[in-house]
Amino acid sequence: SELKKSKDKIEDYSRTLEQKVEERTKELKATQAQLVQSAKMAAVGQLGAGVAHELNNPLGGILGYAQFILEKFKKPDFGVNDFKASQRYIESIERESTRCKKIVENLLKFSRRPISAKPEPLDIANTVEEVLSIVGHQLKLKNVRVITEFRPDLVKVMGIVNQLQQVFTNLILNAQQAMPDGGELKISVENIIDEKTQSPNRVKIEFADTGCGISEEDLPRIFEPFFTTKQKEKGTGLGLAISYQIIQEHKGNISVKSQVGKGTVVTITLPAIEK
Repeated sequence: SELKKSKDKIEDYSRTLEQKVEERTKELKATQAQLVQSAKMAAVGQLGAGVAHELNNPLGGILGYAQFILEKFKKPDFGVNDFKASQRYIESIERESTRCKKIVENLLKFSRRPISAKPEPLDIANTVEEVLSIVGHQLKLKNVRVITEFRPDLVKVMGIVNQLQQVFTNLILNAQQAMPDGGELKISVENIIDEKTQSPNRVKIEFADTGCGISEEDLPRIFEPFFTTKQKEKGTGLGLAISYQIIQEHKGNISVKSQVGKGTVVTITLPAIEK
């Protein structure tokens, strides 16, 4: 009888424990999702000024072209040459409007929560280009020269596009902040060839800057949540921690090499889609 009571107590405790573990796991996942979104929105905030400038130039051009055409239309002697000039400006309006539309689309794609966590085939070079369309003007304002080197015949990877955009944006903004007086950021994407099959099995993305670098003592801690070497108003310490988590969830790897005064190289590898 005593043994049965003890057994029943143990079984009851076991069930209760499993339930508590399940509840805590759900809570942790929810908190983790909130942290990812918070870090993402912090990055969107940093992008705000750059995007405003990026949109301001083409919108200014569109306004100027429209005003020019309206003035032409008001002329009593509006002729063929005026029509041809107006046509060119209308083409410019279309081109600049398409540019604005692309910037806004990429920003929305970056900022929204994924409707589904289901990955899709992605062209990594195209994903990097979408990020650069958002942050490019901001880099120019900070005198950061961007060099892209995308090897031909890149294989696709399975990924969630706005999560990977978040990683790339964090790394690019980190590089820009590490070069307050300007510098060079080289972004390269290439296939990694499997020695046995002689076919690409991974894609490597590398971000190399000429910034201030990271000290040897800080380097092992850079992926820790809330650890940052930046001033408080410039970083939360979540960017690299969230980036690490996202790359891990994509079954990839992320590593950092750095030397103080010489710059930093961040390397990401992601598994290629099996053919």
